[in-house]
Amino acid sequence: MSPPAASPVLPADLAAAHAMILAEHARQIEAEAAASSVEAVIAHLKLTIRKRRPAPTFRRPG
Repeated sequence: MSPPAASPVLPADLAAAHAMILAEHARQIEAEAAASSVEAVIAHLKLTIRKRRPAPTFRRPG
């Protein structure tokens, strides 16, 4: 996760500050969901690659 951007100046109005905090929280949730989705796709692709690789064959010596 990247570091937060420079802190914006909070409004003097409590309701506006609360709205700003809720909006930031929603952005964080969206970012976490996107990251989780990317991780799921990567895991799926790794599994697909493993399944498509030929099975190792063992030869007996001699």
